[in-house]
Amino acid sequence: ASYLAHHGAKLVRRFDADAYRTLVDAMDAHDVGAGRGGVSAALAGLTAHVVGVGIPGDVLYTPDDVRRWTRLAGAEY
Repeated sequence: ASYLAHHGAKLVRRFDADAYRTLVDAMDAHDVGAGRGGVSAALAGLTAHVVGVGIPGDVLYTPDDVRRWTRLAGAEY
Protein backbone atom coordinates (compact mmCIF):
# COMPACT_ATOMS: atom_id res chain seq x y z
CA ALA A 1 0.00 0.00 0.00
CA SER A 2 2.81 2.42 0.80
CA TYR A 3 4.43 1.72 -2.58
CA LEU A 4 1.17 2.57 -4.40
CA ALA A 5 0.63 5.68 -2.28
CA HIS A 6 4.18 6.87 -2.95
CA HIS A 7 3.99 6.37 -6.71
CA GLY A 8 0.45 7.74 -6.86
CA ALA A 9 1.65 10.93 -5.16
CA LYS A 10 4.54 11.18 -7.67
CA LEU A 11 2.11 10.86 -10.56
CA VAL A 12 -0.17 13.57 -9.13
CA ARG A 13 2.79 15.95 -8.80
CA ARG A 14 3.92 15.56 -12.41
CA PHE A 15 0.71 14.84 -14.34
CA ASP A 16 -2.02 17.41 -14.72
CA ALA A 17 -5.57 16.10 -14.13
CA ASP A 18 -6.92 18.02 -17.14
CA ALA A 19 -4.30 16.40 -19.37
CA TYR A 20 -5.34 12.97 -18.07
CA ARG A 21 -9.02 13.70 -18.81
CA THR A 22 -8.08 14.84 -22.31
CA LEU A 23 -6.15 11.60 -22.93
CA VAL A 24 -9.00 9.44 -21.60
CA ASP A 25 -11.51 11.29 -23.78
CA ALA A 26 -9.27 10.80 -26.83
CA MET A 27 -8.92 7.06 -26.14
CA ASP A 28 -12.65 6.72 -25.62
CA ALA A 29 -13.52 8.55 -28.85
CA HIS A 30 -10.88 6.93 -31.11
CA ASP A 31 -12.21 4.67 -33.87
CA VAL A 32 -9.39 2.65 -35.43
CA GLY A 33 -11.65 1.71 -38.34
CA ALA A 34 -12.68 5.26 -39.28
CA GLY A 35 -11.50 6.00 -42.82
CA ARG A 36 -9.90 2.56 -43.07
CA GLY A 37 -12.82 0.41 -44.21
CA GLY A 38 -13.87 -0.66 -40.72
CA VAL A 39 -12.14 -2.24 -37.77
CA SER A 40 -11.46 -5.62 -39.42
CA ALA A 41 -9.88 -3.98 -42.47
CA ALA A 42 -7.80 -1.63 -40.31
CA LEU A 43 -6.46 -4.48 -38.20
CA ALA A 44 -5.97 -6.95 -41.07
CA GLY A 45 -2.45 -5.67 -41.75
CA LEU A 46 -1.14 -6.57 -38.31
CA THR A 47 1.78 -8.95 -38.60
CA ALA A 48 2.67 -9.20 -34.91
CA HIS A 49 1.22 -11.75 -32.49
CA VAL A 50 -1.47 -9.69 -30.75
CA VAL A 51 -2.98 -10.59 -27.39
CA GLY A 52 -5.90 -8.68 -25.88
CA VAL A 53 -6.45 -8.69 -22.12
CA GLY A 54 -9.77 -7.61 -20.67
CA ILE A 55 -9.83 -6.55 -17.05
CA PRO A 56 -13.05 -6.97 -15.07
CA GLY A 57 -14.12 -3.62 -13.67
CA ASP A 58 -12.41 -1.57 -16.39
CA VAL A 59 -15.05 1.00 -17.29
CA LEU A 60 -13.24 2.37 -20.34
CA TYR A 61 -12.50 -0.89 -22.18
CA THR A 62 -14.66 -3.73 -20.86
CA PRO A 63 -13.64 -7.36 -21.29
CA ASP A 64 -16.48 -7.74 -23.83
CA ASP A 65 -15.02 -4.83 -25.85
CA VAL A 66 -11.56 -6.39 -25.78
CA ARG A 67 -12.95 -9.80 -26.79
CA ARG A 68 -14.73 -8.19 -29.77
CA TRP A 69 -11.57 -6.32 -30.83
CA THR A 70 -9.40 -9.42 -30.59
CA ARG A 71 -11.92 -11.37 -32.68
CA LEU A 72 -11.97 -8.61 -35.32
CA ALA A 73 -8.17 -8.49 -35.37
CA GLY A 74 -7.75 -12.26 -35.49
CA ALA A 75 -5.87 -11.94 -32.22
CA GLU A 76 -5.76 -14.02 -29.08
CA TYR A 77 -7.84 -13.13 -26.03
